[in-house]
Order: sequence, then structure tokens, then C-alpha cells
Amino acid sequence: MKTKPFGIDEYRAGAFPIGNQKPLLTESFGLLVQGNFGRIALKNSRGEEVVIEVTVDSITVDRSKSGDLSYFDDVDPKLFKKEDLLVSTTKRYMRGNVNMEIIFDVSYLEIYADGGLETASVCVYPDAPYQVVSTDGDLEVKMYTIKK
Repeated sequence: MKTKPFGIDEYRAGAFPIGNQKPLLTESFGLLVQGNFGRIALKNSRGEEVVIEVTVDSITVDRSKSGDLSYFDDVDPKLFKKEDLLVSTTKRYMRGNVNMEIIFDVSYLEIYADGGLETASVCVYPDAPYQVVSTDGDLEVKMYTIKK
């Protein structure tokens, strides 16, 4: 007897392929990503975006245009450079195609790549909800909706 998926596996089971640009129907969703290299961007009508870039060697999250960045104003410059907090890069430990899952929930972005060897967690505060996900490069992207 086949068991019905539950938890996040239930949402993943409903994943569907997206093309270069797909309207977002919800603020809580996941992306299943496979391929060699490319960029994924979440965008809104105010020109705000958060960009995830995958290369052979690294995964970079750029939130420098993601929305309200005033929470960085209180960061002690002796401890951190603001620029380093806005653009985060993690080295890839596996070679070849990337296998990555991105989970986005309103203002929180989680990335799990290469079986969890590379991870990233960032907060973004767009002035309006992100409305579109766009992709380019050699990536196959599937989307699933997270229902609350």
C-alpha cells in the first residue's frame, strides 16, 4: 500500500515546471532547482529583487536591491561591512550539476544545495510582495506552493 506524502513532501509532490518567468500566486513557496549554472530572481513591481546565482564553484545570494535595508544601519562597522551582509557567497563542495531547494516564506529565504552541504538563510523586507520568479542559464526549476 502506497502512503500519501505528508509535511513538505506533500507540497513537493505538487511541484510543476516553470519557464523563464512565472507569476507568483503566493508568498510561501518552494523551488526545486537542478542544472549547471544560472540565476533565479524574485521580483516585485517596485523594482526590488533578491537574486540567487549558481556557478560551478559557488552560490551567491544578492539582497542589495531586495527592499527595506534600514535594519543594516545598526550593524557595527567594526564587526561587519554592510556590503558583506547584502551579498553572501557560499562555496560549493560538490562538483557538477547543482541540486538545490529554495524555500521562501513572506520575508525569509532558505537555500539547501548539494544534499545540504551548502546552506543559506537570509531575511528580506520588500516594500511590496515579490510577484514574479525569473530564471536564466542552464537550470531546470520546478515550483510548489506552501499552503498554510
